[in-house]
Amino acid sequence: MPTNHPKSKFWKFPSKKVLPTQQVQILGVLVVHGSNPNGSSNPKFIILNFNVMKFKAIISILLFSLLTTTCKKETNPEAAPQTGRKISVIGQDESAGLKSTTLSELNVINWTAGDQIGLYCDQAGGHSTNEPYTAFKSGPTSAFTGAMTWGTLGSIHSFYAYYPYTPNVGGSPAPSTGVPISLSATQTQSGYTSTHIGALDFTVARASATPVVSGLVDVNLNFNHVFTLLEFNLKLASGSSTNLSSIELYSTDVNLSLNSTTIDLTQATPSGDISYTLASSAGTKKVTLTIDGVAELTTGTAISAYMMILPGNQVGSTSSDMTIKVTSVAGVAFVVKTGINFVRGKRYTIDLTALTLAPIIDADGNSYNTVTIGTQTWMKENLKTTKYKNGTAITNVIGNTAWAALTTEAYCWYNSGTEASPVYIDTYGALYNWYAVADSRGLCPTGWHMPSDADWTKLTTYLGGESVAGGKLKETLLTHWSTPNTGATNETGFTALPGGNRTYFDGKFISVGDYGNWWSSAQSTTYNAWGRVLSYNRASVFRFDYDKKCGFSVRCVRD
Repeated sequence: MPTNHPKSKFWKFPSKKVLPTQQVQILGVLVVHGSNPNGSSNPKFIILNFNVMKFKAIISILLFSLLTTTCKKETNPEAAPQTGRKISVIGQDESAGLKSTTLSELNVINWTAGDQIGLYCDQAGGHSTNEPYTAFKSGPTSAFTGAMTWGTLGSIHSFYAYYPYTPNVGGSPAPSTGVPISLSATQTQSGYTSTHIGALDFTVARASATPVVSGLVDVNLNFNHVFTLLEFNLKLASGSSTNLSSIELYSTDVNLSLNSTTIDLTQATPSGDISYTLASSAGTKKVTLTIDGVAELTTGTAISAYMMILPGNQVGSTSSDMTIKVTSVAGVAFVVKTGINFVRGKRYTIDLTALTLAPIIDADGNSYNTVTIGTQTWMKENLKTTKYKNGTAITNVIGNTAWAALTTEAYCWYNSGTEASPVYIDTYGALYNWYAVADSRGLCPTGWHMPSDADWTKLTTYLGGESVAGGKLKETLLTHWSTPNTGATNETGFTALPGGNRTYFDGKFISVGDYGNWWSSAQSTTYNAWGRVLSYNRASVFRFDYDKKCGFSVRCVRD
């Protein structure tokens, strides 16, 4: 199992608590050498038209010029006036000299070739507004290229910088009012990696310098992180390994994400644990990190997941309570962390190394096992909730005539009103008409959805096509299926059961033991919708469109 996570663009993950500070130098000193008008030190070739009578005079002038140039002491470029020269910048992380806490590790910028910062200086000689400076190479130290030049000698130059660079849109943004900043509430990590963090980071810097007649002046910029990085360390307390699906973080006090707004680069660097002032702090108190690909939770080595959040100004306030929801293929776990102040510019390690996963739970509190087939994760049992996921009740209709007359949502149990018993409820689940399936309140638990027609097709295609997929999905033996239960292997673990159905024209219950019918979320006409059926005497899966009044089983699939 991978345990070493690749470095992101900007946040390094070493074993030590305090990371070493490195300097990032933007080098671009333009050396003006000689007297050519274009500033080049190379000789300029000029074609002259002249007659023989002027030849001696011209030769004399050229010889005199050559002698004065070669005998003259060469000018030291560092002794030349600063005005007009490219500006040299030193960039380093704010973490230098700061103490870490027991929960946090400080962070050092780690540039990647091609990264761009935006630089402002009203006193510069040119390109003074939102000038992009580009990293020449990857690493903690890199030369940057840009076009900003020094202005008037002896005058103080004020510099403001930020990352990531945003090109001008509708005019150049002012450093005090127009630099955009945001932090998404939905973040995605690829497998075990941390590369997504670089794109979420936002850093700012400010400094001043004065150009002089001789010598070189560097602009020293200390980059400060606006956001906070969380590293979740996860492993199971017990049980079989399972793939991590997502981590959701909920706050009771402060927003964790940030809607699109702006930041004033000219503001003084906040002291201590105070956050930067933004034009707006609107956002959400929830951030979701989705894991794309393989990130296996086991009882062995812990794995890591990384989330960027917005810190609050917690000076003088109570500590935030954070609820963490960990979702995997096998189930979910809830962990509450209290007494944590998330401070800007620090990385916090959240210990989740004793996770106990509970199965997927519906609004009634029923739990469901799950199975992964290809890239899809399905419930392993038929749905049996009597409530939508928001807690409101689904209409229960018992009478046959009443069922057949429905054009609104409803559910029932097989043989309800006559011989309904736990064997039908617990084994086969509920039967729902399509109006309940399509209800905006949602049948499936949060994080799950009704399979679309395309979801069903993706499943059967992965299993080799409709002609053979049925046998791979059906429960084996004859405990529930009628003989001969053709082709049943259940090699997928889907464990499809013959829950029967309720007819649309007279509301009667039929086919338990012989057929299993499941809805999709897709309608085919005004009155019909797509579904799938498995049969006791076929190894295939049949795709049919049925009247929306029919009562069918439901399986949910993970988002």
